[in-house]
Amino acid sequence: MTAWLSDERRTRTQSLALLITLLAVMVAGILALPGSASDYTDATVYPLMLPPAVLIIGVAGLVAAYRPSTARAVAVFCGVNGSQVAGIAMVATRDWLNFGGADESSRQRALVGSWLALAIAVIAVGAVVASVMVYRCGANRPSILPPQPGMVTAGLAVAAGLPISAYVFWDEAGLSAVGQVALWWSLPWAAGLYAAGVLPTKALRAVALSSLAISVAVTVGCAAAAPVHGFGLRLPYGFGSPLLHYAGPGPSDGSRRSAAPIFVRRSA
Repeated sequence: MTAWLSDERRTRTQSLALLITLLAVMVAGILALPGSASDYTDATVYPLMLPPAVLIIGVAGLVAAYRPSTARAVAVFCGVNGSQVAGIAMVATRDWLNFGGADESSRQRALVGSWLALAIAVIAVGAVVASVMVYRCGANRPSILPPQPGMVTAGLAVAAGLPISAYVFWDEAGLSAVGQVALWWSLPWAAGLYAAGVLPTKALRAVALSSLAISVAVTVGCAAAAPVHGFGLRLPYGFGSPLLHYAGPGPSDGSRRSAAPIFVRRSA
């Protein structure tokens, strides 16, 4: 059956979809600000997988604005990726302060970076909320598939299993890594699995699995690039530094560190 939307719902869907794209552009704009990179090096506290997630959200919003009939599929994509962006940003609010304390940036830049990361988190949550609204504006279809308990159980297992496994089996991981792995990966991926188990149509469940698969593939690709590039996102060295007060000399040893460590080392 062809999806059909009234003119009012079509207009609302397009407006919300454009809002999602605008929010993605806002996140990209914040990442381009001087305060999102160290004032000593080209390093940031963000992982390489952040820009692809933001790009997916922005492009998906444009797709729904152009073709409102894809609203529900787009909403699933944006919901999964938006939750990951929000989780990454929430972790970054803490990591920026650690960054400054470890002499990876000035303390002033670390404070600015932490506040900017919080702004990204708030915007990403807004994108998730807008995605839910886009989904509700989508064409109504009867629930033709029963819930799939296996997918729901898998989602719960991923949500709890990945952080615990990181703590138990990764010697370099501290207790804070449990929350970091949960926010970066396990909770967004669990949301994708849960959606694949409860969404009403086979097509939407396939979209949920596709969004999960893309996120996993991006993470694997970033991990593969880590030996050469490092796992952290870099911005041009000295990018925009005149726009913010330079609060002191660089690292005392004159080095340019590539990125902060992913995990906090366990205390003895």
